[in-house]
Amino acid sequence: NSGINWIIPPATVNALIRCIKVKQEDDEFVQLYACQTIANVSSFQTSQSKLFCVPEIVFALHDLLCVAQRENLKATIAFALSRICRHN
Repeated sequence: NSGINWIIPPATVNALIRCIKVKQEDDEFVQLYACQTIANVSSFQTSQSKLFCVPEIVFALHDLLCVAQRENLKATIAFALSRICRHN
Protein backbone atom coordinates (compact mmCIF):
# COMPACT_ATOMS: atom_id res chain seq x y z
CA ASN A 1 0.00 0.00 0.00
CA SER A 2 1.50 3.31 -1.03
CA GLY A 3 -0.12 5.24 1.81
CA ILE A 4 -2.19 7.30 -0.58
CA ASN A 5 -5.80 7.69 0.50
CA TRP A 6 -8.17 8.03 -2.41
CA ILE A 7 -11.92 7.88 -2.54
CA ILE A 8 -14.07 6.45 -5.31
CA PRO A 9 -17.49 8.12 -5.42
CA PRO A 10 -20.40 5.65 -5.51
CA ALA A 11 -21.53 7.27 -8.76
CA THR A 12 -18.35 5.95 -10.37
CA VAL A 13 -19.33 2.37 -9.63
CA ASN A 14 -22.77 2.97 -11.14
CA ALA A 15 -21.23 4.60 -14.22
CA LEU A 16 -18.94 1.62 -14.78
CA ILE A 17 -21.89 -0.76 -14.52
CA ARG A 18 -23.77 1.29 -17.14
CA CYS A 19 -20.71 1.22 -19.42
CA ILE A 20 -20.47 -2.56 -19.16
CA LYS A 21 -24.18 -3.02 -19.90
CA VAL A 22 -24.12 -0.93 -23.11
CA LYS A 23 -25.57 -3.04 -25.92
CA GLN A 24 -24.25 -1.32 -29.04
CA GLU A 25 -21.30 -2.97 -30.75
CA ASP A 26 -19.74 0.46 -31.32
CA ASP A 27 -19.23 0.83 -27.58
CA GLU A 28 -17.05 -2.26 -27.17
CA PHE A 29 -14.09 0.02 -26.47
CA VAL A 30 -16.06 1.69 -23.68
CA GLN A 31 -16.77 -1.75 -22.26
CA LEU A 32 -13.10 -2.71 -22.55
CA TYR A 33 -11.91 0.38 -20.70
CA ALA A 34 -14.59 -0.02 -18.02
CA CYS A 35 -13.44 -3.61 -17.46
CA GLN A 36 -9.80 -2.52 -17.37
CA THR A 37 -10.64 0.14 -14.81
CA ILE A 38 -12.37 -2.41 -12.59
CA ALA A 39 -9.44 -4.83 -12.94
CA ASN A 40 -6.83 -2.18 -12.20
CA VAL A 41 -8.54 -0.72 -9.16
CA SER A 42 -9.42 -4.18 -7.87
CA SER A 43 -5.73 -5.10 -8.00
CA PHE A 44 -5.20 -3.07 -4.83
CA GLN A 45 -6.21 -4.36 -1.42
CA THR A 46 -7.98 -1.22 -0.22
CA SER A 47 -11.38 -0.45 1.18
CA GLN A 48 -12.07 1.58 -1.96
CA SER A 49 -11.30 -1.31 -4.31
CA LYS A 50 -13.83 -3.41 -2.43
CA LEU A 51 -16.52 -1.07 -3.75
CA PHE A 52 -16.19 -3.02 -7.02
CA CYS A 53 -16.76 -6.35 -5.26
CA VAL A 54 -20.52 -6.17 -5.51
CA PRO A 55 -22.95 -8.56 -7.18
CA GLU A 56 -24.07 -5.94 -9.71
CA ILE A 57 -20.57 -5.67 -11.17
CA VAL A 58 -19.96 -9.41 -11.09
CA PHE A 59 -23.25 -10.13 -12.88
CA ALA A 60 -22.63 -7.37 -15.44
CA LEU A 61 -19.16 -8.74 -16.18
CA HIS A 62 -20.50 -12.27 -16.47
CA ASP A 63 -23.27 -11.21 -18.83
CA LEU A 64 -20.79 -9.32 -20.98
CA LEU A 65 -18.42 -12.31 -21.02
CA CYS A 66 -21.23 -14.46 -22.41
CA VAL A 67 -21.78 -12.16 -25.41
CA ALA A 68 -18.33 -10.65 -26.00
CA GLN A 69 -16.88 -11.31 -29.44
CA ARG A 70 -13.29 -10.09 -29.10
CA GLU A 71 -10.72 -12.15 -27.26
CA ASN A 72 -9.06 -9.11 -25.68
CA LEU A 73 -12.37 -8.08 -24.11
CA LYS A 74 -12.98 -11.62 -22.84
CA ALA A 75 -9.49 -11.75 -21.33
CA THR A 76 -9.95 -8.38 -19.63
CA ILE A 77 -13.30 -9.48 -18.20
CA ALA A 78 -11.73 -12.69 -16.87
CA PHE A 79 -8.90 -10.69 -15.32
CA ALA A 80 -11.35 -8.26 -13.69
CA LEU A 81 -13.39 -11.14 -12.27
CA SER A 82 -10.26 -12.82 -10.92
CA ARG A 83 -9.21 -9.59 -9.19
CA ILE A 84 -12.66 -9.23 -7.63
CA CYS A 85 -12.54 -12.83 -6.41
CA ARG A 86 -9.27 -12.14 -4.60
CA HIS A 87 -11.16 -9.80 -2.28
CA ASN A 88 -13.70 -12.40 -1.26
